[in-house]
Order: sequence, then structure tokens, then C-alpha cells
Amino acid sequence: GGGGGGGGAARHGGTPERRHVHFEDEAANDSPLSARGAGVRVSGDNSAGGEDAVPIIVSTQDGYSMEPSPEVLRMLVEEKGEGILASVSGFVVTRENFGSVKWLEPVDVRRLEIDQVVRIERGVVYVYNDESGVPSPPAGEGLKKRAEVTLYECRPKKAGEAARVKFEERVLKQTRRMGGDLLEYNADTGVWRFVLQL
Repeated sequence: GGGGGGGGAARHGGTPERRHVHFEDEAANDSPLSARGAGVRVSGDNSAGGEDAVPIIVSTQDGYSMEPSPEVLRMLVEEKGEGILASVSGFVVTRENFGSVKWLEPVDVRRLEIDQVVRIERGVVYVYNDESGVPSPPAGEGLKKRAEVTLYECRPKKAGEAARVKFEERVLKQTRRMGGDLLEYNADTGVWRFVLQL
């Protein structure tokens, strides 16, 4: 059966402190990195009373996967109860060939709609942006914790040493602007890793 369409998009007016950061060499498209605002939907209204279902909603579309896997989480819930999902260590969301987000602190994944909460695009990560439709919890709750972000294929569009140096400086500047700590950037492999308080 097909799921119903998205609910009404409630607008609360733009928050001026939202940071939209571009990583493209020449940003032809405006794909922002929304480093602010992670969130968890705590209302259990769409749980159809199924106690055996893992109270986490995951998506495998577009090459997304997560660790621990839904199977592992299901086993943990059966063994220790749903409360185990309130503090999951080593939680990782990956989009194949695009990048990953690895949380460095235990996170609450109860009733978490991963495919709405975390989006990984080319050179961009969205964690509870406006379009997710899920309210953002206070800092330090839900997914608003320290995470290590890895992005692939972040390379300068132009060849040559000058373009490379310029792009590397830009990556460093963008990372700092988000309040992140750069762990690694390699223009040859296009791998960019940094730690960020989401």
C-alpha cells in the first residue's frame, strides 16, 4: 500500500540564525548545508499498536543505510525493551557514494524518521532542515549532538594547483564557519571529514 502524501507544511517564519553554507566551487545550484537543527518526532500517533515493530522508521532509498542496522536494533528491543533505543552508541547514517554522519555521543532514535531527519547530498548534509517537517529539539537532544561528518567527491571543478589551493582554503573556511573542526580534506580523493555540533 502506498503511504499518504506529506502533511501540511507549517511555516513558522524563517529563522535568521540558520546557516546555509555552500561547498561547490561555483555553486550553480543553491544546495545549502543546514548545520543547525536536528530533531526527533516523539509523538507515537503513527504506531499502529504493533509492539513487535521496531519503533524506528528507516529508509533504504537512494542508497541510505544505518548502523546499528534495523535488524540489530530489533534484536536489542526484543532483548532489552524499547528503552534501549533512547541511548544508542555509535549511530551512523550513510548514503553510498555521498557520505556519512557518525554520532560521537549516544543518541535517542526512538520514533526517528531517518529518511526525513538526515539527508546527505553531494557536498551537503541536512540534519532537520525546514523541509523535514519534524520539529527541532533543544541542543543536546535527539540528533543535535557532536558528530563526525564525511563527504565524498568534494573536488574543485577546475584543474590545476591554483584551483586546488583555493578550494582547500574554502573548505577550511566553510568548516570553521559552521563551528566545525576539520579532520581531513584530500583534493585528490575528494574526501572531506570534520566534527560538528549539530
